[in-house]
Amino acid sequence: MDTPQRRLDRWSLHDFQEMELNAPPNEKWELIDGIIHKMMTGGSLAHNEIVVNLTVALSNRLRAAKSPCRVYAENVRLVSDRNDTSTYPDIAVRCGPRVLDQKEMTDPVLLVEVLSRSTGEKDRYDKAEAYFRIPSVQHYLLVAQDRMDVTVLARGAADWVRTRFHAPEDQVDIPSLGVSLTLAEIYESVKEIVGPY
Repeated sequence: MDTPQRRLDRWSLHDFQEMELNAPPNEKWELIDGIIHKMMTGGSLAHNEIVVNLTVALSNRLRAAKSPCRVYAENVRLVSDRNDTSTYPDIAVRCGPRVLDQKEMTDPVLLVEVLSRSTGEKDRYDKAEAYFRIPSVQHYLLVAQDRMDVTVLARGAADWVRTRFHAPEDQVDIPSLGVSLTLAEIYESVKEIVGPY
């Protein structure tokens, strides 16, 4: 099957899901506000190490707190028919009941994207706008992979509040999960990329 062409009209989530049924198994696409984006494959080592660091740290803290929330990394689809979106966040945390063979989620509390040159703009703008309209989402983290730089977008009473962190001792608080992480933990295995600290 050919890669779908961008249509002048936007795709509905339903039409996108129908189209995906005939997609080659080695291709992945995302739908963001009705626009199809082909996913890049073969992420960097730094990207993978950051995802692993965050997944382990979040999982350990949630388990220690006996939280019902679970951490999912990279291969679980997030869908929202509210804004015709179907994506694979780098990390998602959801707290609802689980069905073990469930293949997608609709109600994450936390979403994380690790930025790269090829996806950074899409993550900062297109995905952010789509994720902000999912009612369950309370926090969206944008994590640079080439330097120590984490942006936290938190749902406020009237709007989203943006906070940036750059130092190893800076603490990223995620109150909706009762979790805090330092940048030193997030970047632990990528010192040679972001520099010693």
